[in-house]
Parts: sequence; C-alpha cells; structure tokens
Amino acid sequence: MKMHSLYSFVICALIAAMLSGIVANTAYAKVSDEGTKTLPDVKILLEGFPSNTEIDYTILSGSKIILQGVDDTNPDGTLTISARSLSVQDQENIIYDFKIFDNGNYVDLLLRQNINTGKISVSGKGLEQFSDIGIITAGKNIRTKTDWSGNFNESGIAGNSKQNGTGFEIALNGFSNLNDMARRENPAIIKVLSAPGGGLLTDTPNSGFVASPPVAGKYKLSTSNTGTLNSISSTIVDNYVTALMLMTDQLSAVMMQQVFQIGQFFDAKMQMEVQRTHQQLKAEAVKDYHPSEQMCRVGTYVRSLAKTEHKGRADALALNDFLMERYTNQLGASTAINSQNDMQARLKQFREVYCNPRDSDLGLEFLCEHDQNEDLSDSTIGAAVPGGNGGVDPERINKDVNYTRTIDFPQTIDIDMHDGTESEEEQDVMAMARHLYWPSPLEYGDEELLSGKKPGFLDARRVVALKNVAHNSYTSLVGLKARAEELPTGATVEPGWTHMKTLMRDFGLSDDNIETMLGEQPSYWAQMEVLTKKIYQLPNFYTNLYDKPVNVDRIGVTLEAIKLMQMRDEYDSMLRREMLGSALLETELVRGQHYSDPESRLLFPQ
Repeated sequence: MKMHSLYSFVICALIAAMLSGIVANTAYAKVSDEGTKTLPDVKILLEGFPSNTEIDYTILSGSKIILQGVDDTNPDGTLTISARSLSVQDQENIIYDFKIFDNGNYVDLLLRQNINTGKISVSGKGLEQFSDIGIITAGKNIRTKTDWSGNFNESGIAGNSKQNGTGFEIALNGFSNLNDMARRENPAIIKVLSAPGGGLLTDTPNSGFVASPPVAGKYKLSTSNTGTLNSISSTIVDNYVTALMLMTDQLSAVMMQQVFQIGQFFDAKMQMEVQRTHQQLKAEAVKDYHPSEQMCRVGTYVRSLAKTEHKGRADALALNDFLMERYTNQLGASTAINSQNDMQARLKQFREVYCNPRDSDLGLEFLCEHDQNEDLSDSTIGAAVPGGNGGVDPERINKDVNYTRTIDFPQTIDIDMHDGTESEEEQDVMAMARHLYWPSPLEYGDEELLSGKKPGFLDARRVVALKNVAHNSYTSLVGLKARAEELPTGATVEPGWTHMKTLMRDFGLSDDNIETMLGEQPSYWAQMEVLTKKIYQLPNFYTNLYDKPVNVDRIGVTLEAIKLMQMRDEYDSMLRREMLGSALLETELVRGQHYSDPESRLLFPQ
C-alpha cells in the first residue's frame, strides 16, 4: 500500500511539472506561424525616484535591441514606458537594461525574463552597500541585500502563470540620498507588467491587467484538457503539497528550536571561556605587578650610594690639593715658611701623637720626650704635655706608618674635608701621606739663582707631577672610605646605609659591632661591601628567590646593575694602575737621559 502511494505521488508530480510548463508557455507568449513569439503588451512603471532622474532603458531579445530610449522622471518621481506587441525569437530571454543617473549617482540594473518558463533573474550595481532589495513576482515575494560593494544578483525567480496579469516588481531602498525612514516609506520601484493573450493594459498603473478575448484564427489553439489537468493538479496540491508544506514548516520550526539550544550551548561556552581568560589575565597581572620584598630592599640599599660616592670624590680632591700645596710650598701650607719649620712641626706631632718609646728596643725613648719640642707658636698640633713621653692616645700610636690600621682595615674613615673641622683620622691620613710622598720639601731659591738654572726648575716641576700621579691612588682609596654625609635634621627619608645596618642584624651583630664594622656613617666602600658580598651571605637571600618568575627576573636585573657599578670601580682602579705604570716608565727613561746641568741629575740619580 505504501509503495503504491509512492508511485502515485511520483506520477502526479511529473504531471504537475508538465502542467506547469504547458500553462507557463500559454500564459507568457503567443506562438506565431513563423516560429517567433510576440510578447504581449508591456508597460514599465517607475515610482519613487527623484524628479528629473535620467532613465536610459534598453529592451533586448538575445542580442537584438527591440526597444531603446532615454527619458526623465516626472516631478512626482514617476515614469511610464509602454511597448506593444514586441516580437522576440523563440527560446530566448527578454532583457530589460536600465541605467539610472541622479546627481552623480549611477545605478546599472539588468532584468532578465525567460519567455518560456517565466523565470526572472535580477542583478544590479551602484547601490549603497547592504541596502535592501525587494523583488515581487506574481508568485513570490523575495527580500535580499546588496553586498559591501553595492552589487546584488538574484536568479531563477519563478513567476505564477495562473494570474490574469503577469510581471514583476523591483524595490530599491539604496538608490537615493533619502534617509532610512524615507526609503522604507517610499523606495524606488520598477514594475514590469505584461498582459497575456494579447490584452491591453489599463491606464491606471496599479489596476493590473484586463485580458482581451482571443482573435479566431490568429493564434494556435491549445489542445490540452485543462479541466482534467486542473483537477489532477488540485488533488496533488491538496493531498501532498499542502501536507509536505506543513511538514516542512514543522521540521523547520523544530530544527530552529534545536539550533537555538545549540546556540545557547555555544554562548555559554564562549562566556565561560571569556570569564576564564579574564581571570587568568587578572591573576597574571596580580602576580607580575606585585614586587617582592627583597627587590624593594635592594633598591632601598642603593638610595644613598651615588651621593656618598660623590662626597668621596670631593674628599679625595681636597686631600690631593693638600698634598700639592705641600709639594709647591704654597702660602698656608706647613712648608710655606721653610723646610726646617715643617720638620719641627712634624717632629712635635710625632712625639705627642704617634711616637712609641718602646720601639727599637726603647731606642725612641729619648726622641719621644715632649720637653724637646721647641716653641712653635704657629703650630696647630697643640701644646706639649710637660714631662710626657710618646703618644698620648694609645689607639693612635704608629698610625702615621701603620697602613693596615689607618687605611686598609677600616671600612669607613672619619674624613670630611669640607666640614671646617679636622678629625683625628684626617690627621692620621695626612701624616701618613707626608711620610709616603715628598718627606723633604724643596728649599726656596732666589730669582738670581734660578735664572740660570731653568732646566733644573722644570725637572723639579716634573717630579712634582710624578708625585701627583703616585699619590692619586692613595687619595682615591681614602675618598672611597670617607664617611657618608650626616643625616640632615628633620629628614623624612632615611638613607640606604641605615637599612644596611638593619640587614647586618640578621648576622647576629649588635648595633655597636655593626658601627665598628661599617662605621657610624658607612662610606661608599662599606656600602659596596654590603651590596656585593654581605647580602649573599644570608640564607634568606636564596630562599626569597622562590618567588614569582617576574620578580626573580627583576632581582637578576638589579644584581646586574650592582655588578656594573663594581666593574666601573674596577675600571677606575685599572686606569690608576696604568697611570702609575706610565709614571714609572717615564722615571726610568729620564734616568737614561744626559743632562748638561749636574744639579738636574741629582733629582734622578742613577
């Protein structure tokens, strides 16, 4: 029973297809005896266009032009183009080509109608992008849009051959410069209407078609039994087509509901992924932009490093000026009066500060007696202790010659050459410098004595220059160990060396021990000692590296910066060593030279 119904359905469908083809042929054209077709009267109506719009139209059958012209729209935006009894070739399309010009806008519209099947194809260009296009035929109502370039193309649109009037209508919403609301209310419309059976169109554009009775003998009559065919077609439509349409609607509705559920799953999936991405980015931002305590600590340590280094350079320069003034017997120096006065001042300071009577197996006992000091009213050493013997302060004995205690061992030396006072450690450093460089100052010479000994005078200046190179290393080292500046009264920001002292407490040292090791105001040397050595001796430094990767990288960059500072100090030391090597080479070369003046050779003995 089911197979029989299936065969009946297929047979009925074939009959319906043949019927539709026969009816379409009889509705759209009339066949003449010569094998051509005469198109029924055609009327083209244009509505909704701007006034005086230029319309260039061409109607073709294949490649043959059967109607052509150029007109302007009326003031109300309408235009009627009428054509009667157009003769076209069999099995060909009739083509309507419109070119529309309006205030610089150009629209090319091509309408193609198959005279046998009634199918319509529409294409165009020059419209606004993504504008609406409405296509209405006797059997369909299609809505489409232009693409991004303003073009559109629709083909295979079927007409309905059972209507009294056949034709189609195109609504263009993207043609004029009107706003969107005006386009929806009054779009540009092109209607192509034709009447089957040779009938005439009425004068009213929207009244449709009125068919005229056929003329006997002029056209071939149809031999089809239309009543039977209509009955069969009605049965097929009622029993199958309608049911299939309802089934299709139901299936489409169910499918759309299923797709809606799938879409909700997709939306939920995307929402959860977006939330997860936001949470990941937030967590990464919190992790990356949360600095570690260790990095902040190291950054705080270097807060006063540059300022301390600058002060040390200034102290080294002041000490250098002190030695140069002594070499050149400048006014105000200890050598300004004469060498004898300088020697007496140095002996007085030695007896009262640095002399140890027990040295040399009590050989200095007589030399250390204070009563031997002569009256030096200009001396800044102070009055001698009556009956005294040797240095008064045991901590300062022999510090003028003990390099380890005076320079090498202390991390910080109490030196500030710009505070207007002279500390004991400043006296120790200067006393050692007098012993090391230029212990015997030059004697004064009168103008007559020097007038004939200019080469010797220049040789003496050369020796002073070489001495300056020699003591540059000494003054630079003292400047590196000079104490930092005092903390200003009322300062709200503590210098970095105060936090370094806090770090040293982690070693178990008391505050007194810390000040003994680093100094009350740690020097540049002492601060670099902490940055380049002490912080790595704490286990906490390595445990704190178990941190976020970004913080570990930041700490690595900080340590690289400290390493660069240390390399810069090493570079400065190498420059001083190179200068000393150059000075030694210069001295050796001078010894090999021949002097005409015997006194010059005394400065550089063989």
